[in-house]
Amino acid sequence: MKKTFISIFTMLYILWSLGASAQTLVFHLTNKTTVDVELTSAFNMYNENGKTIIIFADGKTEEFSQDDILNVTYRETRGDVNRDNTVDVADISTIIDIMAGKYDDPNNNETSYNMCPDDHHPHMIDLGLPSGTKWACCNVGASAPEQFGGYYAWGETIEKTYYGPSTYQYSIESSNGIWNDEATGNNYEPVYIGSDIAGTEYDVATVKWGSSWRMPTWEQGEELIKNTTSEWTTMNGVNGRKITGSNGGFVFLPAAGWWGGTLAGGLGQYWSSTYSGNDPRCSYFLSIHYGDANWYGDGNRSSGISVRPVCQNR
Repeated sequence: MKKTFISIFTMLYILWSLGASAQTLVFHLTNKTTVDVELTSAFNMYNENGKTIIIFADGKTEEFSQDDILNVTYRETRGDVNRDNTVDVADISTIIDIMAGKYDDPNNNETSYNMCPDDHHPHMIDLGLPSGTKWACCNVGASAPEQFGGYYAWGETIEKTYYGPSTYQYSIESSNGIWNDEATGNNYEPVYIGSDIAGTEYDVATVKWGSSWRMPTWEQGEELIKNTTSEWTTMNGVNGRKITGSNGGFVFLPAAGWWGGTLAGGLGQYWSSTYSGNDPRCSYFLSIHYGDANWYGDGNRSSGISVRPVCQNR
């Protein structure tokens, strides 16, 4: 049954990426109500103390136990056509694990937990990079390499329940703005805060961890990609990419998803400190998934994504 679910969600991810249809998980509860979870809207879904907890983009929360659920259907809407498929209630926890990136893929290798000398994270990991830059062993907000950590809009240093232009600290509402927020329907103008925010008051790594740590620049990100090898693997049951340097040192980047899109375990995004310049709404970010890891210049600054800090020449 578990392999069936992996296959289904791999298919859903491909369809969603192509924008082929609208996809929704519908939780049918014993009190005769339903909870719709659209796979292309911003939400977080996880298990805690035997309960299923869903947090939607607008901050609304749904919470219910396994016993509250009759069944789950997957609804795909293509034009005026709906297709429903019933999901086995016994494997709802597997669905949530898949969304969180915590399923066992037979094609994955389990990464041994040997990159850090002790449990006092973060550590500086030497990957043998030409510049001497060392990468942190874990994300900002995490206390272990495989933990997702916090989600931050570019230049912000706090987490939020909704990420978009309307809540972004560095945007201004404007009728002529180029940035539309779906939650409010209003337009916004992005505020310029610098071409590189590393080590500034806008750098969440520096603010949270101290002056030794910084968000990586785009150049440091390119150096990482060009001077290492990477593979899709799991660490302690969490999907991600293992990045290995020429000296054998490695870091693990969990597939933590993002806020401002679907928080899913099939991919992850990581901020750089570098402003895109081509679009005032965007900055450079690293995207990881099962097939690749690359830097892109169209990261929506108002989205909440992960941060993996660096430390220079220490």
